Amino acid sequence: MAEISHSTLDYKTYTLGSISHKKGYVCIPAYNEEAPIEIVHSLAKQATNHALIIFINASKDAPDSQKLANVKCYNELKLNLKSLNLNCQIILNNAIDPKKAGVGFARKIIMDIAAESSSYSPNSWISGLDADCLIEDNYLDAIDSYFDKNELISGASIRFSHRILDETQRTGIKYYESHLRYLKLGLQWSGFPYYYHTVGSSMVIRSSAYKKVGGMNTKKAGEDFYFLQKAMPFGFGELNETCVYPEARISLRVPFGTGRAMDAMVNKNEFIKPYPFEAFTEIKGVMGYILDLTQAPIGAEFIWPEHIGEQTKNYFRSKKLAQSWESIDSNSKTTISRNKKFLSHLAGNLFILFLNRYRDANEKPLKLSNEINKLYNALDFAQNGDQLEALKECEITLQSKSISFNSK
Repeated sequence: MAEISHSTLDYKTYTLGSISHKKGYVCIPAYNEEAPIEIVHSLAKQATNHALIIFINASKDAPDSQKLANVKCYNELKLNLKSLNLNCQIILNNAIDPKKAGVGFARKIIMDIAAESSSYSPNSWISGLDADCLIEDNYLDAIDSYFDKNELISGASIRFSHRILDETQRTGIKYYESHLRYLKLGLQWSGFPYYYHTVGSSMVIRSSAYKKVGGMNTKKAGEDFYFLQKAMPFGFGELNETCVYPEARISLRVPFGTGRAMDAMVNKNEFIKPYPFEAFTEIKGVMGYILDLTQAPIGAEFIWPEHIGEQTKNYFRSKKLAQSWESIDSNSKTTISRNKKFLSHLAGNLFILFLNRYRDANEKPLKLSNEINKLYNALDFAQNGDQLEALKECEITLQSKSISFNSK
């Protein structure tokens, strides 16, 4: 193949209308994708005081074929957008430093632009989508309404459901999505306050909160998890009045996530090992004790209860949980400030790593469906029909029953 022209590597920007001071900003990273024409037209039909920002990107050392696909995507989007009344900005950069290039860097670029364009207004929001997503016709209105009605909420996980375009994907994506929903419901049942889904294509945050958490990170995978875990202590919720439909497809562009999991299941018959339900019961014991501590006065000592298993105690001892409590407690003037600081300290991967270690230490073969049934029994929820659909129903049912750890 002939050497790619230098002009293809140039940083290019196309802006239509104005992206300043909008109510909402939809941010879509794209790499080696067909132009997301359908979602652009869908947004154009809905948009009133909103803007779309797309970053078509590639590492400097990416194959020429992928860079040319990016150029084609950029040109097709420009051509289509000219006929739409949609405030937007499209950025093409095929020459990103390989050390920086990745989904985290791409999301950060466009979310930073959105935040700055909104002047970090508390009345503006920023949502993340992916180029392969479809959305419902009320997507923008539902987000507007959600934040208008929930003034204390800083961000939310938007309802999602993977689209199955190929029957070879069906078993894999249903298993993977069931795994995600089982994890979320298990954490929610256990009393862990930051149980929400962390899916980059179905997240939204106020512009002002985006600044508070320091913006998006530049991780090459898991950027959505770490970003949202930082955001959740500022007030988080679930937005179920609309839905995002990501595509269930195989992808090797990131080291883990949906695409990698699909490849492992479809091509290698390797399915994610389920978390034992007993691991969530251990977390429930820890969170119950923490809830008791938050009711105690300043100076309360962290003493592990006898009913919590040694494996669990040893893990949290290795993470110095008791020392963190005592340090925060001794440096707090009120129980409200102490509780807020300590509960924020629990965000991140502390409990996910516990689940992973508990699962890896378990030598018994487990079936995901059996562990889900144990959770259903604990929730007093009766499954009817398809397992994945039942999990979705259970999430909606449980939304209003979640334990609140807002320190008041």
